[in-house]
Amino acid sequence: MTIRWRHCAMILCCLLLLNGCAVRMLYNWLDWAIVWKLDDYFDLNRQQKAVLDQQVEGLLQWHRYQALPDYVVALRALSFDLRRPLSEAEVDQHMRTFERLSRQLADGLKGPANKFAVVLTDEQIQRYVHERWKKLREQRDEYKEENGAKVYASFKKKLEKNLRNWIGDLEPAQQPLIEESSKWQQQYYGSWLDYQQVWVQAVEQTLAARGTPAFESGLVSVLLKGDELGNGRFKQYVADSRARSVTWFSQLSASLSPQQREELRGKLSDLAADLDALSKR
Repeated sequence: MTIRWRHCAMILCCLLLLNGCAVRMLYNWLDWAIVWKLDDYFDLNRQQKAVLDQQVEGLLQWHRYQALPDYVVALRALSFDLRRPLSEAEVDQHMRTFERLSRQLADGLKGPANKFAVVLTDEQIQRYVHERWKKLREQRDEYKEENGAKVYASFKKKLEKNLRNWIGDLEPAQQPLIEESSKWQQQYYGSWLDYQQVWVQAVEQTLAARGTPAFESGLVSVLLKGDELGNGRFKQYVADSRARSVTWFSQLSASLSPQQREELRGKLSDLAADLDALSKR
């Protein structure tokens, strides 16, 4: 999928990749984690950290009591439907649900992020943007190595690891799906890097508008990275990526063995229960 999170939004959403006591423990440490990550990005002074602490506290209170219940409903619905293979229409429906939740999170971040961003100095922002450009250049250099073979191997390794975390040992029927996804990622990695370049430019423009309503609308576009970036230049890329994701996840659901299916459904249900408990504290 092309929608990827950055900064504190990434930290919030990574909870969905965990289960059990890890979710409860990390969620309760989330205020510290967000401050630590943004301090790493911007090298904050004491006053800036105080402003950030205040905004993070309000953000997490909203997220715990207003947003988490919606994730609980979505995860339980997905677990229920996975009792059998999902059609592409069903995958699309679940993806739309999580896309809606992503927009809900982005909307919730607007106000707190703007109040924090306004205390950042031009020097801090320039340093942050410089580091993003540096990382992008490194990614381009890596892509050139061995005609993208290194990128393919990295994608494949990460995908296999993520699948094992969710469904256990992999079946032979899943290897072609893993290779297909990795090859597609390799094929379109150049387009993804071009997309990242537009994203960094959008970040720079958004941060320059801090303290104004333009910052808040720009933040939503940057976080969700939809086809509105680049004046629609990547609209087809985003659409193709999403369509491929729908097909791929439907095929993956059909490839699950009974044991894998129960493993996945159980982890989704456990995660929903943990988030439900967190939302009621």
